[in-house]
Amino acid sequence: MNKIKIFTLATVVGLSLLVSGCSDSDGYSTYPTKDDGENPPVIGPPTPAPDPYKSAGWFARTEVKAVDSNGVVYEHKTAGVFGALVQSDDAKDQHDIPGYGAALFQVIFLPEFSTDMTAGYFSEYKKFDENSTQEKKVWTFQVKNQIRSVDLSGEKFVIDLEGAYDVKYRDDRGRVEFEESSDVNTTILDRLTLIDVDNQTSYAVSELAGLELRMNDADGNPVHTRTFRWVLGSVDAADYAALPAPRRAAGRVVSSGFEAEESATKSGKFGLPPQ
Repeated sequence: MNKIKIFTLATVVGLSLLVSGCSDSDGYSTYPTKDDGENPPVIGPPTPAPDPYKSAGWFARTEVKAVDSNGVVYEHKTAGVFGALVQSDDAKDQHDIPGYGAALFQVIFLPEFSTDMTAGYFSEYKKFDENSTQEKKVWTFQVKNQIRSVDLSGEKFVIDLEGAYDVKYRDDRGRVEFEESSDVNTTILDRLTLIDVDNQTSYAVSELAGLELRMNDADGNPVHTRTFRWVLGSVDAADYAALPAPRRAAGRVVSSGFEAEESATKSGKFGLPPQ
């Protein structure tokens, strides 16, 4: 005898809901969902890797150009580098590069730690402290016409400044690596002053464009050496002081063991701080 299964209306309706879902008043169907009490994972954009570079400081380059009586132009752009680095010190350090000796026309720095008035230094770096950015710094330099095959005494010359550029560094790969910015740090430029020690005059960086100087002393006499200072911060009377007598006398020594030929178009780019 066959058994007859009887489906009630309620059973039919229940099965229909399971198969076809429930429709809301707008005609959209909804289906039962499982709520296990856990929030679904939120997937966002990937976290960027931290920048391995840290602030190292800044640098700038002093450039000079002279014109002799025949209209020939002599330039020096491959030295005259100064600035401040975390890895440097106000005393002598690895980033202070000694000069090569007497030359026809060049810029040399005269750091406090050195008595060399002939070769001087092609670069001079001070200590950079990110927490003491308002600290005053001073760099003394000279523009020199030492080799007299071309006499530039009394001639016109100009001083220009390339930079200042920020520098970053990383030291997580077994050595210090520098990265130079191509953007000028206007904050540094605004704080820099050029002091003409010989003529007791000062200039803001913005005044250098078109500024014509001469290889003359305060009395108008032709000279082969002119003394200047870059001052970062407030200028005071000490920044105009002449060099001590022994250093000043040494600066008048013009002997050289070689005659270096200078090109009228000599140029170059400093790039990264010296390793």
